[in-house]
Amino acid sequence: MKLRIGRLLAIAACAFCLLAGGQSLAQNAYITNSFSSTVSVIATATNTVTATIAVGTAPQGVAVSPDGGTVYVANAVSNTVSVIAAATNTVAATIPVGNGPIAAFCQALSEFDLGLGGLGVRVLDYTEHALSAGRDAEAAAYLEIEIGDLVYWGVGISESIVRASLLAVISGLNRAARRMAAG
Repeated sequence: MKLRIGRLLAIAACAFCLLAGGQSLAQNAYITNSFSSTVSVIATATNTVTATIAVGTAPQGVAVSPDGGTVYVANAVSNTVSVIAAATNTVAATIPVGNGPIAAFCQALSEFDLGLGGLGVRVLDYTEHALSAGRDAEAAAYLEIEIGDLVYWGVGISESIVRASLLAVISGLNRAARRMAAG
């Protein structure tokens, strides 16, 4: 089953690379191999693998710069993006990106003084669940969040679980701000 899904993802990625708009046809397609943590470079003119590039753990997504000179590979388990120089088919850089939108949001919040003394924001625990079933179902997200040395809880509700999660972070920040304002 995993192999079948991997093949379907490879076919979809290849189709995307071949059909994605550009002024000229792509000379290479970049296909992620999630289980081997590599990217296969396929010459589209001959349909042959011309290179295999080691990237981060569990690569799942590929984007190519408009000029075709740089390839970006999202690595799900290692929480990085591998930057590949297309001319040499080598990894030019590895960018740490956190483990998803909640981590990115907390990192961004930690870099600014939000009136809380410039404290770091970190999620300690997270859970989510659906509040109802169906197409218009809402989800609830609950976070245990550390702000500085203190721990708070936040809750968010939305039709989008990502939005609910970010609202839960904001809820935790609001609790911290109220506590600090109270003295």
